[in-house]
Amino acid sequence: MATPQLSPGILVREVDFSAGRVDNVIDNIGAIAAPFEIGPVEEVTLIESEQELIDVFGKPSKKDNHYEHWLSASEYLAYGGLMQIVRVSGDTLNCANSGVGIAATTTLNIKNYEDYLLNYDENVSFTWAARNA
Repeated sequence: MATPQLSPGILVREVDFSAGRVDNVIDNIGAIAAPFEIGPVEEVTLIESEQELIDVFGKPSKKDNHYEHWLSASEYLAYGGLMQIVRVSGDTLNCANSGVGIAATTTLNIKNYEDYLLNYDENVSFTWAARNA
């Protein structure tokens, strides 16, 4: 069957992109590992919207070009995808904390809640530690 063509080899097709985004489907899941400012470290987190990205991993930061990773994840989410996100750790990543004793300093790298329960729950070298490294 012949297709309607204006000229030989040219097919005109109209596509409506006014919806603005694609509906979420199970097969539309991406992944990224990035050095975000806050959030659980080395723990896979499913993010379903840009607002959830902000709530869990914070807003983009110009420091060390972290905004490039954040914007990549944000754009993927804006087009209807889901993201599995991991915040990567580094040598200088530590939790702010209050050590026990006068002028005590304790270096802590509590990565996430599970890490706290497994390795730091019974630790008596600090009084409190920040939620995010």
